[in-house]
Amino acid sequence: MLGRERSRSQSSKAARASRWLLAIALSGAALIVGASHTVTLCAVAVVVAASVVVGWWGAHPMKVRPAATALLVAGIGLAAYTALQCVPWPIGWLAAFAPHNADVWSRALTPLREAGPAWAPLTMDPPGSRIELLKGVVYLLVFVAALRVAQRRDGAAFLSGVVIVTGLLLAFAAVLHPAFGMHKLYGIYDPGPSVGDAHVAPLMNPNNLAGYINLAFCSSLASVWSREPRVPRALTGAATLLLAGTQVWVASRGGVIAMILGAATVTGIVLSERARRVDPRVWLTVGCGAATLIGGLFIVLGSLDRAQNELFTTDVTKFSVMRDVAKMLGAYGVFGAGRGAFETTFPEFRSGTTYLRHVSPENFVAQWVTEWGLPIGLLGLAAIVIALRPTAAVARSRTAAGAWAALAAIAVQNLADFGTEVPGVMLSVTACAAIVVGGSPGLAPRWRFERWSERPRAVAKVAIAATLLAGVGAAASVGRHVVDDRRHLHDVALAPSTSLGVMHDLERTAMLRHPAEPYLPFIAALRATRARDESPLPWLEATLERARVYGTAHLLLARVFGLRAPSQARLEYRLALEQAPELAGAVIQESPRLVARFDDAMELVSAGEAGVGMLSSLATSLTPRLPSTCVRLDEELSSRLPSEASPLLRGAASAVADLSGGDDTSWCLGSARSVCIERALYAAGRVETADPASCAGYVLEARALAAAGSSGRAMARLDEVSDRVRDRIACLRATVSLANDVRDDTRLEKALAEIVRVGCVDDRQCVPNLVWVAQEHESRGSMPRALAVYKRAHDAAPDDDALLENVARLAAAAGMNAEALQDYQELARHHPADVRWQRAAQEQRDAIARAAVKL
Repeated sequence: MLGRERSRSQSSKAARASRWLLAIALSGAALIVGASHTVTLCAVAVVVAASVVVGWWGAHPMKVRPAATALLVAGIGLAAYTALQCVPWPIGWLAAFAPHNADVWSRALTPLREAGPAWAPLTMDPPGSRIELLKGVVYLLVFVAALRVAQRRDGAAFLSGVVIVTGLLLAFAAVLHPAFGMHKLYGIYDPGPSVGDAHVAPLMNPNNLAGYINLAFCSSLASVWSREPRVPRALTGAATLLLAGTQVWVASRGGVIAMILGAATVTGIVLSERARRVDPRVWLTVGCGAATLIGGLFIVLGSLDRAQNELFTTDVTKFSVMRDVAKMLGAYGVFGAGRGAFETTFPEFRSGTTYLRHVSPENFVAQWVTEWGLPIGLLGLAAIVIALRPTAAVARSRTAAGAWAALAAIAVQNLADFGTEVPGVMLSVTACAAIVVGGSPGLAPRWRFERWSERPRAVAKVAIAATLLAGVGAAASVGRHVVDDRRHLHDVALAPSTSLGVMHDLERTAMLRHPAEPYLPFIAALRATRARDESPLPWLEATLERARVYGTAHLLLARVFGLRAPSQARLEYRLALEQAPELAGAVIQESPRLVARFDDAMELVSAGEAGVGMLSSLATSLTPRLPSTCVRLDEELSSRLPSEASPLLRGAASAVADLSGGDDTSWCLGSARSVCIERALYAAGRVETADPASCAGYVLEARALAAAGSSGRAMARLDEVSDRVRDRIACLRATVSLANDVRDDTRLEKALAEIVRVGCVDDRQCVPNLVWVAQEHESRGSMPRALAVYKRAHDAAPDDDALLENVARLAAAAGMNAEALQDYQELARHHPADVRWQRAAQEQRDAIARAAVKL
């Protein structure tokens, strides 16, 4: 009897220890950057394995429901197939059943003029697949550990409580970090520039954070409905509202939609249980709770502009990725590209523009079928869906209902968001699955494998072995992930001391780890163009084989061809601009040197409206060198986009320049001058019609009138329109310039005064206008007015020492030595190492002393 009690006591202690180890793993994985780093994942794996061993080694045999066994078998099958994808095959055998995989491997070392490996695995990213294998093993271990904890209802409530508390901790951390202006997680971990200050949280990606909050929200809402709550309903209700408010603050569109779905699911399951005898008080409670929840959400939403902008954005570009993912199925649809290989293999099929890296298709079904292949991916998905059917939750408790709603919410969200690939989220998802399918079966097991839980020590041994095997493989991949190889090769390639042999050795090793990654050969090509010790063309060819869209590779090709093959270079410049519009600055700056005539220019221009920007840029940059070509470019631009005003503006400016060109434009002299005037006025009128709110057309018209001798009409025209154009300052400046040309001092002074008078939203916006006016006054010899305007500009921008220098200079010139001394002393304080200001201050002291002696 005493032995039994001692055994029960030890078993109870082991069970409690297993619970808390599992709780530490679930919370720790979520709070430590989602366990997204391999080293952290290995540590979590050790804790989870310890939980399994402690909980199962000396435990009594238990029976599990068929749904739990089905989930376990599905997980084991998917993990086993992931391991199989890492096994090397003879390249000939691989080509027989996975030809595209074999083709990529066989051409992995083409830039080095070497044959591919003789043995190669199915996966296109062996280190990534080994890390994914460890994730799969950890998920299985969490499921097995949680299954024993969730065998009893109090255990299921414990796991649910862990998820809720972790969700609250994540919510607090997400709100407090930006509230205190913290740019590092916990003040220690720097997430890098890609994470905005508003999203510094243990789960950096807002969609991942939203997914976990939904797990906690659904579990908390189910606790509110619990018949015998372990925590007062007021506390669980407050936690539910807090989680809902944080969800809106996080501003993930998919997260908010999934939260609403989860709330509806929990409420629907609870009410379906009471359908036969619904107490009116239940409906009152539901109505009040829903009103409070909706009202609180609107209060949070209304108080946060950022949340409104992110929630109500209409950007759906992520869904366009699905078209390209479908193309992958033709190459990897049967056996898959390898678990964890999506990031490196997707560029071969990606369309669109700009340089983007897709770590995930942001749809877990698409990711499964491309990485595992259609047969395995769909079979695994079907097994999980069948095992987690709604009846599995209804058969247990309200806690299980909350867990099932949480699973449904995160599944729906991850049809359009990225979250199921983050261990910190998936560990708790797995625990929720264990809550749903946990408990004892109603019938005796029909299959032998269903009795696996009756051998607890064997379960513990298998857990130890699986953790060791998967952990060794993942540990060997530390520092060898594609992100690590990209970063390392970038640093080595740009280091001037790197030799060609060292670069080739590093490239060979990296490309054998990630044979489909396009960045690896590209960075070697970039180094080759700088070092000039080998041809970059083989590397660029490999890059473009591995990525359908790679604008920077085309830009590099254009630079390589340059003047040696200008036609090919122009084609590459055009492709670079089409594939990466963000490269427009470089293309526009470099490509005009390759243009000698109109046909050359058109080789740089894309078809249709896509080429409008390049046409406009070429027409501007080539005007001094090829004016006739620019006229034809403007005609082409007008035919493609009739509403574009820039060709009209350039034509009108040219006509006005011809009119006012003097002796250099003899064809506009004599009897032809009237024709030139008419032409210039007509062109200016077209600009006014095309853009009536801009001052440009009216300025050109005024200049044409002034050149024709109608300066009064010209000035009157500018006076007439200056109040109704959007760029009023430009009109006033043009008035000053024209008034100066025609010697109309009255209008000139009036325009200068008006520029000073015009108000601005911010005083600093007025400073350039004030400086321009001061310079005009100074050029006309009106020093007192210039000084007054400079002072006003300095008052608006007191930190601008250039303004203070001008004030001091003009004050000294006007004999205001005391004021100049004060200004120079301030400049000397601002720049103590600059002796100029000390000397200037001393000169003003001497001037003051001389003036005192004279008195």
